Amino acid sequence: MKLIADSGSTKTDWILTNQGKRVHKITTQGINPFYQNTEQVTAILENELLPELGNESPNNLFFYGAGCSFEDKKEILATAFKNVWGHELGLSLNSDLIAAARALFGDTEGIACILGTGSNSCHWDGSAIVTNVPPLGYILGDEGSGAVLGKLLIADLLKNQLPHELRNKFYAKYNVCYEDLMAEVYKKPFPNRSLASYTYFISENIHEESMYHLVQTAFTSFVKRNLSQYPKQLTVGFVGSIANAFEPVLVEVLTKQGFTVGKFIQSPIEALEDYHA
Repeated sequence: MKLIADSGSTKTDWILTNQGKRVHKITTQGINPFYQNTEQVTAILENELLPELGNESPNNLFFYGAGCSFEDKKEILATAFKNVWGHELGLSLNSDLIAAARALFGDTEGIACILGTGSNSCHWDGSAIVTNVPPLGYILGDEGSGAVLGKLLIADLLKNQLPHELRNKFYAKYNVCYEDLMAEVYKKPFPNRSLASYTYFISENIHEESMYHLVQTAFTSFVKRNLSQYPKQLTVGFVGSIANAFEPVLVEVLTKQGFTVGKFIQSPIEALEDYHA
């Protein structure tokens, strides 16, 4: 049996197959070794994944996720997976960027991008990543990501940069105060997830000039600081919830910057299932 996983910071999609046929599709919380240790990853597997798998157990695991380009982060994941399924488990660890590239372009060349809770991009030659502008996380980079959009929204809210009606609408929807928001960002775990959750408010109010401008500015920054460093003649494709939620704005920005726009995929897991069939 093969278990295929595509993991972001917020959620992980899992598909278990047996001789090319799907047995289970499961979603758990996100697994990211930049923010979680072996014990925490093991707990997610034991508490969220194993109960859904029942008696089924994989022989091989193909895991795609953030952090899988770094040996120390891969070790965190490998130890957790072996804790759960034993050392005989066949294990392949690849980055979420390779997952995006394989899902979007297969064996053809292109610029593969992720816009979800975080953001990333690369020049893919059809078999490997040629160049990758480092994303740097939501504090130093991750332009255009859900975490950064949320950060910009909350900063504008708390500095009184939003229209009065929009501020009132936000507080009515979330029933939070200044102290609550500051605690979410600076005291509670996974502030990137918390910030990204506010993109629903942005999406609901994208018709408002301030929200449209916020998203447009963030996407322009993503293009200028990342995509401008790749060959401009290549097609650009996207995976991730943010790219799909704000596709019209993103297409407008890309077109204005002279890029050719390709596929938008919400999640690459089905394409990865086909790839590993």
